[in-house]
Amino acid sequence: MAKIRCPFSGGQVDVTRSGDDEEGDTWICPDCQGDITLDQERLRHTPGGWLTCPVNEGTVFVWTDEDEEFECDECGGTIAVSDNTAEHEPVALIECPAGKGLTSLVFLQEDATYECDHCEASIFVEDGEARHEDIKEIECTEHSGSVVIVPLEGDDSLECPFCGSDIETKEGDAVHRNPQREVTDSSNPRDVFVSYARKDSDLVLPLIDDLQSRGIRAWFDRTGIAGGIPWMTKIVDQIVEAKVILLVGTANAFASDNVTREITIARDENKPILPLFIEPVTMPSNVKYQLAGVQVIHGDGMERDEVMAALLHSLGGFGVRPDSRGTGRRKATSRRKRTPRS
Repeated sequence: MAKIRCPFSGGQVDVTRSGDDEEGDTWICPDCQGDITLDQERLRHTPGGWLTCPVNEGTVFVWTDEDEEFECDECGGTIAVSDNTAEHEPVALIECPAGKGLTSLVFLQEDATYECDHCEASIFVEDGEARHEDIKEIECTEHSGSVVIVPLEGDDSLECPFCGSDIETKEGDAVHRNPQREVTDSSNPRDVFVSYARKDSDLVLPLIDDLQSRGIRAWFDRTGIAGGIPWMTKIVDQIVEAKVILLVGTANAFASDNVTREITIARDENKPILPLFIEPVTMPSNVKYQLAGVQVIHGDGMERDEVMAALLHSLGGFGVRPDSRGTGRRKATSRRKRTPRS
């Protein structure tokens, strides 16, 4: 019986030997499943060691017997092994100007542009240094207390997620334009009317933005009927003109009188309804009756791109298809984003 130290556990492991052992014979280490080999009459363990992740100081075990690359279990970065030495690629946690303690992980090995995990502005990596682009917090002129975070890199025009008005950026500053009510144009109907609960705006507005970025004309009430009777008439007109009604199903939506009315109007007008459930929810009896026989997209549990793929496929069945020209809105699709593994 012989003993040898395991680099993984740090403990001594037993190796059962006999008088018939030959050069190159191999045993399996019970602690790490690495090889223990008889080499020049000595037992040698496959080399390896613990490496500290620079992100959170967690440790990762790496075999160093061959030149290769591993993925860090702590941050998803690359650990490169060369000449029996392991090295973690340089990383940094960049604080978001929108909130103290809000950080995004970026990798410094290559020049790249990332999207901030918190404000969606850009983080630029160049020559091993990272910089968060300047941002400005602007209050929506129509919805008091609703704040929009605006990236300031370059001159641009963005849409306010609360009122739909333009926010223009120029020379490092941003201005929120006054909201304009759109005029109904029966010769240019919307593709999709989105019926949703205003309490779910944080979940629904990114979905609508994804549709509009693909050139799909989506109309939705941003105000919660703040405009009174004329605005109610506007909603009816938009339901009548839309090719399909997208019902974003949530507990809030099914408890909303406005959503119930919109479903009823759509049924009265023989408009196709496409329900998209974005959370586990049970339809109340009145909604179940209205949607009897209608195919539901169960988006809960799907990734965002999977939800969009399923939604676009279903909309295509109603003649609503993406426009490759899009809307001219600012996109983040080319931004490189890597996140730690869970």
